Amino acid sequence: MSSPDSALNVWELEQTERSYQVRRSWIEFSPDTDHERGSSRPVLLAGVDVAWNREPLTAALCLPGKQIDLEEYPTRHVPPYYSSFLAYREAPLVVPLVQRHRRDFDVLLVDGNGILHPRRYGLASAIGVECGVRTIGVAKSYHWFANTGLSMLPNVPALLTLEPSLGRMRDPPWHGELCYRNEHEIRSVMEAENRLVLPLCMRWYQKRAETSHTPAQPLSNRLNRDSPVPDFVDEVLGAAVRTGRRARNPVYVSVGHGIDLDTAVTLVQAAAREHRLPEPLRLADQVARGTQPRTMSFPLPSP
Repeated sequence: MSSPDSALNVWELEQTERSYQVRRSWIEFSPDTDHERGSSRPVLLAGVDVAWNREPLTAALCLPGKQIDLEEYPTRHVPPYYSSFLAYREAPLVVPLVQRHRRDFDVLLVDGNGILHPRRYGLASAIGVECGVRTIGVAKSYHWFANTGLSMLPNVPALLTLEPSLGRMRDPPWHGELCYRNEHEIRSVMEAENRLVLPLCMRWYQKRAETSHTPAQPLSNRLNRDSPVPDFVDEVLGAAVRTGRRARNPVYVSVGHGIDLDTAVTLVQAAAREHRLPEPLRLADQVARGTQPRTMSFPLPSP
């Protein structure tokens, strides 16, 4: 049997490779049923969440009109939780739900991160890519991370614009870290600047030579460019968004798949006027945890 470390190494490489399949702009799927960009029809939102305090584990999908469908899974079949690998734990429950109803909504809100993730492939991105639906990551908590000492570089368009040869290269000559270290810093900035939306960026720096105090060869020299290249570049990974009428703590919104960040933030704000969580996600959370009745749920299909 392989060790947990070897499994995590495989998962890391899978996430890195799949990050290049994520689309960070609005994409069209089926022309017959899909919501066209610029259409006057309202965007139909769905929300999905998983409860881990029940046996069997329960995933709930809230569709437009507050219709609910459920998926249950025995705990013995679920791998343990490892930080940044939530998709390997929750996707087996969520994907069947989404596949059954992928034509019943335009955008899916997921309780978790999208590209706001060390390898740009969080739960929301994994569900979006696997199911071929637009997804938005809506996380209730913020986790700082850095990208340094990577075995391979994930999809970072901001860096690839500067240095296209990076691709998926190993040991990339840049390292990055999120600009805000914790939720307290984020709340402080939002309160001081009276912000409802605060971009969450990773700042990438050129690595310095480890054997010398002199800077590494300038990136512009390596590319034979005449124009100077900045010492750093910022990559926008998401936004802290203050929602609801009374919510003090923001939610953390990121692109999952097939949508741009500005549209994602606008949709989350529109669906969360009364509460911290957008309504489809709030209802999915309550049904999954058993605090909301399942009276409108769909019967599960026969095996």
